[in-house]
Amino acid sequence: MNQRLRIVFFGDPTHEYSNRMFNYLMSHPQVSVVGVVASCPRSVSSHLWHRAMRRLRRLRDRLMRRRSTPSFIHMAAARSIESLQIRKIHTAAALDWLRARNADLFLCVAYPYILRRALYDLPPLGTVNIHPSLLPAYRGSHPVFWALRNGERSIGVTAFRVNDGIDTGPIIAQCRVPVLRGDTFWRAYVRIMQATQELLNCVIETARAGELVGVPQDESAATWFPPPRLSHYFLYTFRVMCSWFWP
Repeated sequence: MNQRLRIVFFGDPTHEYSNRMFNYLMSHPQVSVVGVVASCPRSVSSHLWHRAMRRLRRLRDRLMRRRSTPSFIHMAAARSIESLQIRKIHTAAALDWLRARNADLFLCVAYPYILRRALYDLPPLGTVNIHPSLLPAYRGSHPVFWALRNGERSIGVTAFRVNDGIDTGPIIAQCRVPVLRGDTFWRAYVRIMQATQELLNCVIETARAGELVGVPQDESAATWFPPPRLSHYFLYTFRVMCSWFWP
């Protein structure tokens, strides 16, 4: 493939992971992002939760003098890239919009909705999802949190082809990330995002060579975790703080 790889990006505009990876793709010389698909809050309570979390992140960034990445929806609009923000992604209108993008590949980063075959098989190279764990371990929700809470010594990120299961598709590439003593969730996630950039380079090169086949996952080693409850966060935070004072 001599031309740029045409990608439609799927993500969560409130998630730093999605926004950073979109920003990285925009600077990649071998990629042309031809459309973005953004998730929506699923309910009023979810909408209020996202608003509260955005305000907390802004406060955190001000206190730590850290700047968050702008929403990829805003970055796409600034570059005149068409976007679609919709809850029901499998409608006929949404599928027609995706076909009109004439993409080579769909790429998902922190996109919370399950994709059906009619959608993930649309582009010639299929659909690739980026999952922040060493699959088949830690399938499901919030894998970085669960890995840290369970005391894993290494975490990682996996690129895999989307299929009918949840995080079960053939693995294209993986990158292992060490867990450092006293790691917070954010510190670990920063290293995950740095590793994901390297992983995306591998995915892009493999896609341009037309070799996005992947290796089947070992189902005997698979683990799955649900969304964590608030009590899980409190217990994990207490354990991390204790490790700072009592080695």
